[in-house]
Amino acid sequence: MNLRSYMYLIKQLVSRDVAGRYKGSLLGGVWAVASPLIMLAVYTFVFSMVFQVRWGVGDEANKTGFALNLFVGILLHGLLAETLSRTPTILMQQASFVKKIVFPLWLLPVAVVISALVYALIGFMVLFAVFVFLQGMLPLAVLALPLVLLPLFVFSLGAGWFLAALGVYVRDVAQIMPLFVTVLMFMAPIFYPISAIPEQYQGWLMINPLTYAVEMGRALLFTGQLPEPVPYLGYLALSVLCAGLGLAFFLKVRKGFADVL
Repeated sequence: MNLRSYMYLIKQLVSRDVAGRYKGSLLGGVWAVASPLIMLAVYTFVFSMVFQVRWGVGDEANKTGFALNLFVGILLHGLLAETLSRTPTILMQQASFVKKIVFPLWLLPVAVVISALVYALIGFMVLFAVFVFLQGMLPLAVLALPLVLLPLFVFSLGAGWFLAALGVYVRDVAQIMPLFVTVLMFMAPIFYPISAIPEQYQGWLMINPLTYAVEMGRALLFTGQLPEPVPYLGYLALSVLCAGLGLAFFLKVRKGFADVL
C-alpha cells in the first residue's frame, strides 16, 4: 500500500468513528460543540460564582480566569485520556480486521488518536470564542497551538500503539487505564498552577507527559508566550522516541494477535 491508500483508510476510520459517536442522537454532530460549551459554562459558574476561586493574584486574578485555565488542561488531558482509555480494546473491537482480512492494523490506534485530536480542536475553538467574549482579543501566539499539540499527539500515538498491542495479551490493561488516566489528571497542573507545588517537587510533575503541554497551552493563551526552543525540542524528541518504541512493540507482537483473539 502507498501513502495515499493509508491516508484514505485513516480518513475513513476517523470519519466512521466521529459519525458513530453521535449516531442516533437528535442533535447529532452539534454535540461536538455543545458538550465543551456546556462544560466550560459549568466550570465558569462553579469556580467563579460558587467557590469564588481565582487563578493568580492581583491583576492576574479574575472571575473567569480559573475556569479558562482549567479548561485548557481539561482539553489536553482529554486528548491523552481518550487514547489511553480506548486503545487497549481497539483490536478486540475490530477482531474481524485481525482474523479475516489483510489490513494495516497499526492504523486503528492512529484513527483513535486523530479522532481524539478532532474533539480537542473543537474544544479549543469553543474556548477561544468564550475567551474573546469574556476577555477580549486572543494573543497572536495562539496560532502556535499546533506546536503545543504536536508532541502530545505524537506521544499519544506511541502510547496507543503500545496499549493496543498489550491489551490483546493482557486484558487487565483496559481495567487499569481509567484509574491511570485519573492519576495523570491530578498529577499534572490542571486544577492548580505548577507554582502552587513546592519547588523541590515540581520536577516530579514534569515526568507527566501532560505537564509541559498544559503549561505551554496556558502560556500561549494567557501571556502570549511561545514555547522556549530547547525544552520544546526535548519534549518533542522524547515524544518521537516513545512513538517509535510503541510502534516497534506493536509490529513485533502483531503476529500473535489472530491466535489470541
